[in-house]
Amino acid sequence: MKNKSFQISDIASFRIPGGMLFSPDGKRLAFFVETPDREKNTIHFSTWLMDDEETKQITYSIDAVPVMWLGSDRLLLKRETGDALPQTAQLFVISTDGGEAKPFCTLPFVLQSMKHLDGNSYVAAGVIDRDDPDAYLDSDDERMRKQKARETDKDYLVIDEMPYAADGTGIVNGKRTALFTVEFEPELKVRRITGPDTVVSEYAVSDGKVLYVCQHRDTPAKIIYTTVHCYDASAKRTKTLYGKKTHRISAPCILNGSFYVQATDMKRYGVKETPDLCRIENGRLQPVFLFDNAAVNTVNGDLRPKGCASYAVSGSDLYILVPVDDHTEILRLDADMHAENLYCESGNVSSIAACGDTVAIITQNWDTPPEIRTMHKDGTGLTKRTCLSAPVTDGRVSAPLKRVDYTSNGVDLHGWVVLPKDYNPKKKYPAILDMHGGPRVTYGEVFSFEKQLFSDRSYFVFYTNVPGSDARGDEFADIRGKFGTVDYDAFMAFTDAVLAAFPAIDNSKLCVMGLSYGGYMSSRIITKTDRFCCASVQAPVVNWITMDFLSDIGSWFSPDQTAADGPFDWKNLWETSPLKYAENVKTPALVLQGVQDYRCPVWEGMQFMQALAVRNVETRMVLFRNGSHNMHYTGLPGDKIRRLQEILSWFDKHTGKEK
Repeated sequence: MKNKSFQISDIASFRIPGGMLFSPDGKRLAFFVETPDREKNTIHFSTWLMDDEETKQITYSIDAVPVMWLGSDRLLLKRETGDALPQTAQLFVISTDGGEAKPFCTLPFVLQSMKHLDGNSYVAAGVIDRDDPDAYLDSDDERMRKQKARETDKDYLVIDEMPYAADGTGIVNGKRTALFTVEFEPELKVRRITGPDTVVSEYAVSDGKVLYVCQHRDTPAKIIYTTVHCYDASAKRTKTLYGKKTHRISAPCILNGSFYVQATDMKRYGVKETPDLCRIENGRLQPVFLFDNAAVNTVNGDLRPKGCASYAVSGSDLYILVPVDDHTEILRLDADMHAENLYCESGNVSSIAACGDTVAIITQNWDTPPEIRTMHKDGTGLTKRTCLSAPVTDGRVSAPLKRVDYTSNGVDLHGWVVLPKDYNPKKKYPAILDMHGGPRVTYGEVFSFEKQLFSDRSYFVFYTNVPGSDARGDEFADIRGKFGTVDYDAFMAFTDAVLAAFPAIDNSKLCVMGLSYGGYMSSRIITKTDRFCCASVQAPVVNWITMDFLSDIGSWFSPDQTAADGPFDWKNLWETSPLKYAENVKTPALVLQGVQDYRCPVWEGMQFMQALAVRNVETRMVLFRNGSHNMHYTGLPGDKIRRLQEILSWFDKHTGKEK
């Protein structure tokens, strides 16, 4: 059978799993499936159920995602119907024995997540307003009155803190993530247990205790330090376990009655320094396990599941995702912190859940998009449990992938080359250098729709992990103050190695592209060399000074990455900004940017496009009105299609392939 080609529109056909939740008895796994709707340009969510015998969809007529199990035979769902009161969340319940989802209750706040606390009590994370933290107590009439007042003021936005927005969320000025206790029976009872200036980032629950990590927004500027607290449901009292503002803390978990977090003081390698696993004892962070790399999946793919978890607790075991070189591994730590490697295949693991003797993971490799697999707690019995993307991939053989080893500045590196479809070494082909974001991200042999699409359009695609990438330790990843130097050298060395290995590549038809850090590098590269015939600069940083005061992370990220002495150190912030060198650019550049991008704000791409236009360098900018920073992962189907159309059209034009 002839190997079929991907079409651009296929990017909006993949069904992707996420949000895995085991039932308390470990016999069932609930998850949602994200399904794009090209016709309506939206995304639908359905709830699915997996047990030992089958995997099946259980919601059809409504968009719903699983929130929590109510026992082992009922599942609590969250859905949007459009007729709920403002600032509330509608919950439905569905039986695992069958039947339709039924209305359960309406929570008086915007729900983010919920977990069982003890008995009839639950703990929930929800959104509150700093200036009206007890709005959850309002009557329906009072809630509607406040909504009308908000509508009257909808044309005005007051900002008095930074960041005032968060990428992928929107305006967050004055918004806080609070914790509530919730009881459903005999009637709904809700009580807020965190303060109006507390922003909870993560929490864990066990034996009536809530361990949570938070920030205290008592100043206009957000700080990156976090503290740790514990709420005891029986005593109805909160205790501060670590209150010093000295560490960046994440991933709270309760294991055998002890409290654990991941923490770093950021003193050696900055804000992205790999944390240690620490037990909290007597107000101290006691390291108990040292990671070689970040304890979260950073192996990149362009089909990214939502609702992912980087660690899971089951019984006395802690399961953690760890990127190693160019793939994701799974560590299992027992109560004595002895580590066992359960999984080390190529590709990535984007999410994990565990209960009893079963571990569920969402994985992808070069041949297979994200799917759920299960295995035993000892790593045996790995079984693929979903085939959600089969309608898109059936009849499609993955493009051949070749590894290329090279050296840059004395460091041994490697990358990959995707061969063009029906490759003939006697012909000449254009090629694309594709660069990941981050920079503390890593590429591997992970399914990439766009790389396979480019192959189908008769392009070589080559990609690599240069210094600054993750999964090879902090020293390798640390390029603070070196952006556009050692990484540039490596990209050029890799390009040379690829051209030497594949003479069929036409070196006059080289394209370069990247998003975020990759956008930074694509703009920086064309200020230093003219070897590329065109560039696609996507969601870049081009000016660290404007990034400093406009990005939702800029006030701490920009000085850290540029090795600047604070946000007012203009000299160091400007030194590695591509905009400083824009007068050197001769390469035609396509700039793609989301208007709702608060991470690398729209003005970054706009500055670069105008710097080229004022010098009559060919350029084109496409703004996506609804696009956030990660629109290529999480955006609307129409945006994903248009983005790829723009990139291919630009590359075809400048490599002479345009008809």
